[in-house]
Amino acid sequence: TARLDSFLGYPRFDPHGDPIPDAEGRSEYLDQISMASMRPGERGKITNVADDSAVFLQYLNQLGLALNSGIEVLECYAYDHSMKVKIDDSVAVLSEKVCQNLFVKMK
Repeated sequence: TARLDSFLGYPRFDPHGDPIPDAEGRSEYLDQISMASMRPGERGKITNVADDSAVFLQYLNQLGLALNSGIEVLECYAYDHSMKVKIDDSVAVLSEKVCQNLFVKMK
């Protein structure tokens, strides 16, 4: 495992943002919240994706959402709990289900 870790450049997180434990089993704590709990005006960056299904990841890719993307909540809609968000330099409306599956480190 040490050679593989070296070959990969000692990554601390997997491609979906989950911490990778070191050789002693310790992993980094992520201070993050579900995007669904954010309110208008709050900002952060995407740190983790809970749903790692291919269809969900392809959808995020189409929206330009990736780990470390900057997010700002512009509006929350009471009717269906969807959110209008600024993603780096674009704007999108995300469903409640999408927001529940994205985790953010607040700025």
